[in-house]
Amino acid sequence: MMNGVDCQYCTATIKKVRGCEEPRDAPAKIGKYETYYCPRTYMDGKISVWIEAFNQYKNGFFPSGTGWLEQSMKLLQTINLIESLIEEFSKKE
Repeated sequence: MMNGVDCQYCTATIKKVRGCEEPRDAPAKIGKYETYYCPRTYMDGKISVWIEAFNQYKNGFFPSGTGWLEQSMKLLQTINLIESLIEEFSKKE
């Protein structure tokens, strides 16, 4: 599950609207990108794990210990990347 979207709970109608199993009638725009399929279909397991780690961080939880100094550089860089992307997309809305 990511960002409140769990594919197993999508109805056939919602799957059609989102482009889960077949192309949408019109593309969805995500920044400068357009897609005819649900963006979730492009995510592999690794991306899902990083996004879930980011969500946990936003809720005050770190995977390794309690402080940011105890976290891996990879995690901290990923958090910074996701935050910058969210900020960039938020400015455009």
